[in-house]
This record gives sequence, structure tokens and C-alpha cells, in this order.
Amino acid sequence: FAGQVALVSGGGTGLGLAVAGLFARLGGKLAICGRNQSKLDAALPFFERYGTEVMTHAMTIRDDEEVEGLFDAVYDRFDKLDVLVNGK
Repeated sequence: FAGQVALVSGGGTGLGLAVAGLFARLGGKLAICGRNQSKLDAALPFFERYGTEVMTHAMTIRDDEEVEGLFDAVYDRFDKLDVLVNGK
């Protein structure tokens, strides 16, 4: 997974955090999203210990425009997306 980009929804807590952590350990770059920015921010130290590049994006998947904004942000940051995991 080294060099691949994974987007994990719900990546700030629970199962999403665990899945995103595995991608980080394997050398992947991460985009994590969720509804609560403070939970996403609190997860950053967990990923930083693996030296991975990670971005956070607060949003709800129930809003089409916010979903489009998320994908735009991921492509602006990483220029690609290899893996999508819907953690919630």
C-alpha cells in the first residue's frame, strides 16, 4: 500500500480509525472524514506516529455537495484516490 491513497469515512473513531491505522502502518497516505472535526483532529497523533501523510475533512455523507467537496479536496491534495472505505 506504500504510496497509495485511502479515503476512510468515519476515520476519526472506532472501526474507521482502526482501518485507517492499518493503511498508515502499511505506508499509505490517508484522507479521513467524519461529521466531527474535533474527533478527526484528535486522531491525527495516532497516524503521525507512522509518518504517514494524512488530511482530515469534516462533512456528512448525507449532503451531495459536501461529498463532492470531499472528493475535490482529496484530489487537490493527493492527485488520486486508490482505496475508499465507508467506515460508517
